[in-house]
Amino acid sequence: MCVDFIKNHGLDTEGIFRVSGLQLTVDNLANLFYTCEMAVVGGISPGTDIHVVTELLKKVLRDLPDPLFTYQLYDDFCSCLEIEDESQRISKYKELFCKLPTVNKSVIKYLFPLLIEIDQHSQRNAMDMKNIGTIFGATLIKPKKSSISGEFFDVFNDKGALVLIDVLTYFDSIVGEKTIKISKKQSSKKRKRSKRSKTTETTQPKIKRASSTLVFKEKPRHRQQNLIVRNTTIEEQ
Repeated sequence: MCVDFIKNHGLDTEGIFRVSGLQLTVDNLANLFYTCEMAVVGGISPGTDIHVVTELLKKVLRDLPDPLFTYQLYDDFCSCLEIEDESQRISKYKELFCKLPTVNKSVIKYLFPLLIEIDQHSQRNAMDMKNIGTIFGATLIKPKKSSISGEFFDVFNDKGALVLIDVLTYFDSIVGEKTIKISKKQSSKKRKRSKRSKTTETTQPKIKRASSTLVFKEKPRHRQQNLIVRNTTIEEQ
């Protein structure tokens, strides 16, 4: 609901995701969301402040017991930053993406196109890729606080931001490559079928209708007819 609302009403809003919404309204909407009553009241009202909706989305993502990129894979995702070769880095990201739980992958596929659109409208909303990484990196890609000391936590947040920017930059290759491969395979099959069809049409034998004699023989017992075609000549193209 939040993603669709933002796409429809907030892409050009200056300060989107940076300006906070009224906390009381955010909490009320969050309560409806968590109790599954939002659908009952018809979703988010069209007149709702866009900053309230963006704050609600951030809150829902922040409250996840395990971040979208999971605590378990945090170090692995951060290690991708050390890979200098672009194709190898993308390949590693894709490998790790495939290890995420199915529901996490679904949310990423649904959420990240919005973030990419936000960046594409950055001249109006002043929310470029760097700002998106800063705001969402620490929420979606983070280690457990108990595993590191407080003085180094900002450093880890920066890593999360950089990973997020990478994933957004290479999103189609990391997430969409499998779909592209399927499309290519299907397209290849279509081309082969089309080629075969075209070949059949162009190489179909031309029959020269000579004087053909048709003779029918009937077998009394089975009442079957055998059709014999004589003196038919075929010319190949």
